[in-house]
Amino acid sequence: MHLEQIQLNFDKRFESSGLQAVLQPGATDLALDSAEGRLGYKLPGQVRAFYSQHNGLSVVDPRFEIWSLADLSVDDHRRIHFATADGAHRIYFDCSWFNDAGQWDIVEPVTSKRITYTMASFWTNKMWKWIDFRQRFWLGEGDRF
Repeated sequence: MHLEQIQLNFDKRFESSGLQAVLQPGATDLALDSAEGRLGYKLPGQVRAFYSQHNGLSVVDPRFEIWSLADLSVDDHRRIHFATADGAHRIYFDCSWFNDAGQWDIVEPVTSKRITYTMASFWTNKMWKWIDFRQRFWLGEGDRF
């Protein structure tokens, strides 16, 4: 799925099921550069591409958020909390290293279990498992995609 299709997918779900979501407009290059300076990390290509298209999003039911650049911060474990599912389940970038795909792993913070290798996998697959099926992808449940 291309980034441009995220909005279309949310629009289709609104028409078919009434799904309510707010997608923020994309961040400017200046805002992206500023976030990199504040965080102390250069954003991997897919993360930067996502934020240039959508500087955050939120879904009402089921609750799901991807935080805006302004809301991102690095924790003591060199991770960035960037998304939350069901109001409680935090999802992080592991920014301590770049994986074989040249991206940050996306991890569940309690167990450090890898959810996926790339942001593209997250926006095309993982977030829809929760939004469409309420599958707790951060636990590896019901992986059927």
